[in-house]
Amino acid sequence: MKFHCQCDHVISDSTTDIPYKAYSWPDQSRDAVFAAIERLMERPVPADILQQDALVWPIVIPKGQRTMYQCPECGRLHIKSDDGHYWCFKPEFDGTPKTLFQASRSTEKAP
Repeated sequence: MKFHCQCDHVISDSTTDIPYKAYSWPDQSRDAVFAAIERLMERPVPADILQQDALVWPIVIPKGQRTMYQCPECGRLHIKSDDGHYWCFKPEFDGTPKTLFQASRSTEKAP
């Protein structure tokens, strides 16, 4: 999937571990998300079954989840709504970081 930012930069989503992509969910779904994590920790499911089981996804992926992208060129945020429309938000101040979705070194996976 690709789309153009208003600054004309092409934002591409064709792989995993994208530094300018993030997910969010409403605070209203917070308890359901943590409950789903607890259930999966109590009874782990092999990854291949988890990916194939369509009944698991509504438990794991909370209602209202949003996919978000930050343009690495201009810093605009693009948030995808339920209907597939992207809403664009331009940073108010110069100097706003263009790397808001990048994981910090302290949160990266251990080798």
